Amino acid sequence: MRSKHRKLSIGVTALSSLLAGCVVSAPVSPSTVESRDIESCVAIFETTEEELGLTAEADVATGQRNYANWIEGMLGDAEDPMLRSYGLAAAGASRAAADKFEKKGILGPEDGEVLIIALLKVQERCKQVMGISE
Repeated sequence: MRSKHRKLSIGVTALSSLLAGCVVSAPVSPSTVESRDIESCVAIFETTEEELGLTAEADVATGQRNYANWIEGMLGDAEDPMLRSYGLAAAGASRAAADKFEKKGILGPEDGEVLIIALLKVQERCKQVMGISE
């Protein structure tokens, strides 16, 4: 049972670091950054899961809360309302996962799905804001 728990915990940690591990398909140099939203999106794509404390060794609940605080700090006051909304939704999903993990000691596939969907929305909107996706 403990092995299953550990594997699921590692999987959820990896899912929540999805944005941190994404590679931007078009290079964005600091000289082309025109707004605070673009700066935040560039930082999101460039930040590693180690920098966020989202590693297999980290406590899942603590990692999720740290990630929620970070993404909310990056996008909570974004100029683009959709980007702000998606960022706050991703933060909420991370906090909900942290709460559930603390109460039950495990997260299920549905929790991972919620996190993935929230993070993919942030990723896609960031790409749109950065002008590398329609």
